[in-house]
Amino acid sequence: MKAKRLRLSLVLVLAVGCAHPAAAPPPVVQAPSPPAAPVAPLASAPVAPSPAASPPVAAAPEPASAPLEVPPSTRIRIGCGFLLVENHGPTAFSLVLPATKPMQSKTDPSAVLLDGVLVQSAATSAAAMGAAKLSGYDLLRHQMLWQADFVAHGQGWPNLQPTGDPIDLGLGGGLRTWFWGLDAPELFEVEGVKVNRVAHLSVAVDDVVLTLASPLRPQDDYRPAARVMSRAMRSLRRSPTPIDVFALQDAALAGKLDSEFCARVGPS
Repeated sequence: MKAKRLRLSLVLVLAVGCAHPAAAPPPVVQAPSPPAAPVAPLASAPVAPSPAASPPVAAAPEPASAPLEVPPSTRIRIGCGFLLVENHGPTAFSLVLPATKPMQSKTDPSAVLLDGVLVQSAATSAAAMGAAKLSGYDLLRHQMLWQADFVAHGQGWPNLQPTGDPIDLGLGGGLRTWFWGLDAPELFEVEGVKVNRVAHLSVAVDDVVLTLASPLRPQDDYRPAARVMSRAMRSLRRSPTPIDVFALQDAALAGKLDSEFCARVGPS
């Protein structure tokens, strides 16, 4: 069967996410230009004012630079892997994608290699999936079916039948997780490898669903990929306020993030 080239399904369904290369250089914020000084008239002998004379006009100050917009999804390289930061309105959280030898995909900015296991990440909102009133396991089940339907229509495949169940990762705080799989009707390529299955691990954080996914060859055991994704998901932490990714990038370049974020990661 001739393999179709397909990027991993999460790339197709990313409605609000935007992946960024790891450890991007910190942004440079330009200081606003000072307003120009008013132009003073030259001194001269007093003369009768002319009816058409106009008062001197001060030059208008140049507008200040617009503030940098915080991207919804950012990946930052740290000593124990990658730090994934998600900012979606009032919902903000982060997690570590841990690895002894982390690598960024050369062809897909949403994918990383975690000790040889390819993992992609994507986040989308309940509203973007037409499920604004759902939450928890109901939202996760809807996201699984929504994504499978989106991929099937995009590839011209018959309706896909994903299967999944809740999984308890001990996150607490009302966070719900769902492990599920998707079987394609034919082989497709990811990073030059022919695969036919994708293992997914999703978490519902308020009205946002974050999904980690790993493609599998027909002969692959899903459990190593499940362990890698579960280890990453257990490091998830909420933030009460939007996360300043620019400050984190500066700290990462200075090597100041490892002690805080790598401590979240449990044993492999």
